[in-house]
Amino acid sequence: MITIARMFIDDNRARFADSKQRIIGVLNQLSDEDVNWRANSECNSITNLILHLAGNLQERFGPNITGQPSPRNRPAEFDTTATRSKSELLALLDAPFALVDETLGRLPLASLYDTVTIHGKQLTLLALITRTTTHLCEHVGQIIYIAKIRLGPRYQYMFKV
Repeated sequence: MITIARMFIDDNRARFADSKQRIIGVLNQLSDEDVNWRANSECNSITNLILHLAGNLQERFGPNITGQPSPRNRPAEFDTTATRSKSELLALLDAPFALVDETLGRLPLASLYDTVTIHGKQLTLLALITRTTTHLCEHVGQIIYIAKIRLGPRYQYMFKV
């Protein structure tokens, strides 16, 4: 029998995988100049957003679930002088998304009610996964929006409804 917990884990694994594919599809349409463009000095570039997502996923699923040390340098994720090539960004996506998938794939269902402390707040793993999925999707939307600004009518939609 499939439990709601199993469905929750499987659905979130699928959402993470789908988000990664959407990011890859968008990046493949852009130039190195496009991924480093920002509307103004207060806005993030696609590079910043991907650095941020990679750091966030590694932190949430590394130290908070698996106990691995965090390699995160959050201030560097938002450095307005940070630039990367499209190929560097594509390569950067693999490790954090693999960590998420592997962690969710072996997570005991009963542990969804275990708690972790993030930024001084106690969260269940269920809440941590839900919040991380939501956070990821928000930034994927920003990446798509920037790509549409840069590409205009040349932007190719990944998924047609």
